[in-house]
Amino acid sequence: MKKIIYLLAITFIAGCNKDNSGGKLVLNMSYNCSQKGNADVKSNFAAKVTYYSQFGDYITSVTPTSFKGKFLDMRIQNWDKNGTIWNRSLNLIDNNTDISDSTRLADFSNNSTVQLIPDLTNFLTGNDVEFNIFVFIPLFFYQEFELPAQYDRIIYLQYLGFGGEPINFSSFGIGGERNGHFVKGSYEPLMAPIFDSTWTGYNGNFPQGPKTYVFGSTNSTYLFYSKDSHVQSIDNPLGQGGYIIRSNSYNSIKLRAVPEGETKNISGTLSFNINNLIQIYAGKDNIPYTSDDIFVYAPQFWERLTVDLTSN
Repeated sequence: MKKIIYLLAITFIAGCNKDNSGGKLVLNMSYNCSQKGNADVKSNFAAKVTYYSQFGDYITSVTPTSFKGKFLDMRIQNWDKNGTIWNRSLNLIDNNTDISDSTRLADFSNNSTVQLIPDLTNFLTGNDVEFNIFVFIPLFFYQEFELPAQYDRIIYLQYLGFGGEPINFSSFGIGGERNGHFVKGSYEPLMAPIFDSTWTGYNGNFPQGPKTYVFGSTNSTYLFYSKDSHVQSIDNPLGQGGYIIRSNSYNSIKLRAVPEGETKNISGTLSFNINNLIQIYAGKDNIPYTSDDIFVYAPQFWERLTVDLTSN
C-alpha cells in the first residue's frame, strides 16, 4: 500500500457561522484527452515538440490507445498566498471513499463521467467562497500502447519493467505487462528516468516522481520540491514531501453552502492531452531498438493537464 501523509484539520477560520448547510452538492466530473472546455482555462500545452538531451538520440513517440487514472485524494481549497493552512477545504475524493469505488477512476480515453458528492458538514457559510486551488493525488496513471514493430525481436527492455504487480483497478497500485510490442501498465517506469538520473531499470522500487498535482493561484507551471512533509503552503497544500506539480491551468470557482433540502449541481472537466505522450530514446549505447532504449513521458508532461470547474 502506498503511504500518504495527511495533515488533518477540523477547525476553520474564525467567523465561520453555525448555519446547518443540510443540502447536497453534486460534481459531475468528466475526463477526456481533448483539452476542450472553458475558454477561460489556460492550456500550457504547446504544439511545438520538445525533447530530452540526456537519454540518447530521440527515436519516435507513441500515443496510448487507452489512458486511465485513479485518485487517492481530490479536493478544492481556498488559500491565501502566504498562508500556512487553508481557509476552506472541500474534499471530493478522500479516505472515506472505498479504494475500489468506481468514482476514484478516470477513463480519459473514453470520455468518462463520474458523480462526486462531497460532505458539506464543515462547509458552513452563507457567503461565496472562492476555491482558488484544485488538488489531486494520483494512485496511478495507466496506459496501453503499441511499441514499434522493431521491438518484437527485443525480449528484454530494461527500462520498461513493472515489477510483476498484477493489473487490478480495484487496488492501490497497478502493475503492467508486455506481450510482443503491446504494452499495458503503470506510469511509474515511464516517469522514473526523469526524476532519477541514476536509475538503471526496475530493481524493486521506482524513484519518486510527483505525487501531488496543484492547480491555481500561479501564473505558470513548474515543479515545486518540498524536503519536509507536514509543512503546508499554497504550493504544497496537503503537506507532502518530494516533487509537486504546480499549474495555472485552472479557473477558480465560487460556491456557497447549499440550503437544507436543496441539491446544487456543478460540472468539472479534467483533461490530459496524451497525443505522442510517450517518447522513446536510444539510451546509453545510442543505438535505436536495443534493450537499453528509454521510454518516458514527454518533457513537462504536466502542461498537458487542464482543470475546468463550472457552477451554474
